[in-house]
This record gives sequence, C-alpha cells and structure tokens, in this order.
Amino acid sequence: MMPMAIVVGDVHPVDIMLAREHGSTAHARAIGWLDMATNRIWLDLVLLPKGKGITNAHVIRSFVNMVEA
Repeated sequence: MMPMAIVVGDVHPVDIMLAREHGSTAHARAIGWLDMATNRIWLDLVLLPKGKGITNAHVIRSFVNMVEA
C-alpha cells in the first residue's frame, strides 16, 4: 500500500484543562489523522468558544494541513 492511500481521522476531547485569558477554562479538541500505510499520525488542536463544536471547516483545514506538511 502506498503512503496516504488510506487515511482515517477522528476528533477527541483533550483531557488537559486550559485557562482562558478572562479566567474561564476550556478543553481543546484534537483532530487526528492516521496514515494506514505508514502509521504516521497528524494531530491538530482546536480551542473552541464555550458551547461550540468542531465544524466541517475545522476538519477540512486539518486535512489540508496534513497533506501540505
């Protein structure tokens, strides 16, 4: 199998609490990609506003970041 022939992705919350500038806390989301041919992993962290989730735009940007790296 050639590298990047099959790539799988997933989104997970990161279990590290981060402090925001105004004092509230947040958990980042990790968008991860695994190249099944090479077992290479790409990871992007996204810090979202309170009550918001990962969007298609976040996933697309992460995929492009991986491909262009």
